[in-house]
Amino acid sequence: MGCGGPPPATPAAGPQLVEGGVLFRYRNPDAKKVCVVGDFNDWSPTADPMADDNSDGEWTLFYPL
Repeated sequence: MGCGGPPPATPAAGPQLVEGGVLFRYRNPDAKKVCVVGDFNDWSPTADPMADDNSDGEWTLFYPL
C-alpha cells in the first residue's frame, strides 16, 4: 500500500465458485444488457442475461451446478 492512499479496489469481474454453483460478475456502468455465453448454453447470446438490480454497474448471474 502506498503512503496516504487507500488500497486499490478489487475489480468485480469473472466467475466465482459459490455454494451450489457459479456467480458471474461483470462491472460496466455503461452497459444496457449483459449475457453470459458459453458451451453450457449452446453459445446463445440471450439464454443467460445478467442483472444489475440496483443500477450500480455491477452485473451478476448465479448459475446452479
